Amino acid sequence: MIGLPGETDADVLGIVETIKYLQSQCTKGTKHLAINCTISNFTPKPHTPFQWHTVSVAEFERKHELLRAAFKAERLEQCKYNITPLAISAMEDFIGRGDRSISPVIQRAWELGATNDGWCVTSHVSRRCRCTHTHTHAHTHLHLTSPTSPTPHLAQRPTD
Repeated sequence: MIGLPGETDADVLGIVETIKYLQSQCTKGTKHLAINCTISNFTPKPHTPFQWHTVSVAEFERKHELLRAAFKAERLEQCKYNITPLAISAMEDFIGRGDRSISPVIQRAWELGATNDGWCVTSHVSRRCRCTHTHTHAHTHLHLTSPTSPTPHLAQRPTD
């Protein structure tokens, strides 16, 4: 996971360093430990100390590029990695902070063809993003900048 509050570039690069170390320690002849690594973006969850932590899309994109460059430079054998797209993290953030009032958004996404597909198909993500423009959470305002690059942020905190 990347994007945790207080994280440094050294922490991010530590992902690649850890994989390199594991492969150096786990060899059998000329074969290395095969690793599949998924790198997720931090999405704040409600009722946690970081629930109002803001996440910069530009910073995530910078860290994604930092990781890609590090993986390329190390030329790790038998290592596959994937980075969770920001659009997926945006939807996780939206749903994670929502309550029952976002059910019309989920229903509309389903009506537009979204299914229990793991949030991985671009056209389905854009369907979900389109439907969020027509519904807002009862106590907060969610802003998605565009269907192709959603950047969620809470414009205001809930008020009672």
